[in-house]
Amino acid sequence: MGYLVIARKWRPKQFEEVVGQEHITLTLQNAIKKDRVASAYLFSGPRGVGKTTTARILAKALNCEKGPTPQPCDSCTPCQEIAEGHSIDVLEIDGASNRGIDEVRSLRESTRYTPSNLRYKIYIIDEVHMLTTEAFNALLKTLEEPPPHVVFIFATTEANKVPATILSRCQRFDFRRIPQEKIVEQLKKICDQETIQIDDQALYLIARKSEGCMRDSQSLLDQVLSFSDHTVSKDDVISLLGIIQHDEFFTISEAIARKNTAEMFNVSRNMFKKGYDFTELLSGLAEHFHNLLVLKSTGSTEHLVGLEPYIDQYRKVAASFSEIDLIRILQLIHEASHSIRRSASPQIHFETLLARLSNLPSAESIQQIFEELQELKKKASHELTSASGLKIIPELNAGKLAGSLFAQINGASRQSDDTSAATEHIDERGGSGPPMDLSEIKTFWPRIVERVKKQKIHIGSILQEGLPYKVTGNKLQIAFDETKGFHVHTINEHRRLIEEAIREVTGRRMLIDGIGRKLDAPAEAEPSSAEESSTEPALADAVPDTTDESDSWLEQNPMVKKLISSLGGEPVDL
Repeated sequence: MGYLVIARKWRPKQFEEVVGQEHITLTLQNAIKKDRVASAYLFSGPRGVGKTTTARILAKALNCEKGPTPQPCDSCTPCQEIAEGHSIDVLEIDGASNRGIDEVRSLRESTRYTPSNLRYKIYIIDEVHMLTTEAFNALLKTLEEPPPHVVFIFATTEANKVPATILSRCQRFDFRRIPQEKIVEQLKKICDQETIQIDDQALYLIARKSEGCMRDSQSLLDQVLSFSDHTVSKDDVISLLGIIQHDEFFTISEAIARKNTAEMFNVSRNMFKKGYDFTELLSGLAEHFHNLLVLKSTGSTEHLVGLEPYIDQYRKVAASFSEIDLIRILQLIHEASHSIRRSASPQIHFETLLARLSNLPSAESIQQIFEELQELKKKASHELTSASGLKIIPELNAGKLAGSLFAQINGASRQSDDTSAATEHIDERGGSGPPMDLSEIKTFWPRIVERVKKQKIHIGSILQEGLPYKVTGNKLQIAFDETKGFHVHTINEHRRLIEEAIREVTGRRMLIDGIGRKLDAPAEAEPSSAEESSTEPALADAVPDTTDESDSWLEQNPMVKKLISSLGGEPVDL
């Protein structure tokens, strides 16, 4: 007899030997004990976790000469025939290659006949989701009213593709991925029996690579044994399976903490020379930062199973990041993992990600600025309550904001169009000038209306019935008769169109607002500052000169003075 691979040699023969699926094996054993065996079962779950193996054990348990029994003897003829796949009453069918309606009709016809020499005729259909819709429909009646001597066992990795009509006629059991610790325990047992010397770290690497699949881990162990005979080390597993060492991830995370972009590019080039797959590299990097996040959030190291030599290093690196930083890093890695799969230059995407991570601003510094600002506002507000006649009016000018707290938060280079509009009016051609008065608007008004008509004639017709009414700064009120509420609503709905027409005709930016009122006496433009001072001397005289008092008050209250300076404001006496 030829060599038998570990996955077949160590295939479970009893329910108790199935690793990590106790919730299923115990239920099936109790069903056999209580004579509550169903006519159809559906086993769903990932690959290599024991679905087909459990189906064979169930077939042995139902047909054992000492049964039905939850513990088949494995020595009688039925048990041996089922284990070797020679029984004519236990049929294992591949759903992918026997998926048509003709095959299912033949199967359905065979269910009419009693078993040849066993107690039950059992049909195990693997990858049942591959059957066609017609084939599923042909099974419905047989599943609903099966002969008493027939048991169907369906296995699939994609239960969502099985029709609901089939699911409702089966008892469904969901197989889970096997925990890493149980895989390592089983591999240790195999190595002890096979007299294989292997490091615990090597076993954990194999278990992590298998992603919760027992069959995959046993196949990987078989492959490693072929590489290094009966003595296996951690380095052998890393070399053969191309596993990325944790030292590489620590190098990246430490460079991110130091914001060393140059080192990032060196790491990328080294990994490219070693031939690492960038998709797998991002997956490992995401797992590394997830471990840091869990450690930072919980303070526990229970999730670092198999990584005991790195626990101190994990703690050291986790202290360099905040929880928010780690979450942001994981989000960026997740975004990059989607784009790198479709990229023709994965190395460029990977290096771009590393550069972004190394230049990511710390969340703590931003949070500290906000907290200091809030504290400053609270203290200033408390001190201002005792002040009389003092008001802070910030002058939102980009030049004055360059060194303020706002510039530290938003970046000194950012300049808001709205801020510029608050102090001066700038046209698209680069010119600037004072705001227009009402008389200038009236001069341009016919051309503005014609420009709007060219864009939307019905809006221009409505605008023609309105009049420029009042100018306040860069805001123009367009008045309509108070009975024409629809006109006011329409103009306000299309204010952007009209504002753009005003800009094109006059070269100035203005905001418009449609209002309704009596048009007998339209208002004139707002008086200038010189006119205000001449027409209202009583108000100017009524305000006492408290400049000296305000200056001395500010000297006595340095916190308020600092707030005024940081906001770019000036104290104004009332």
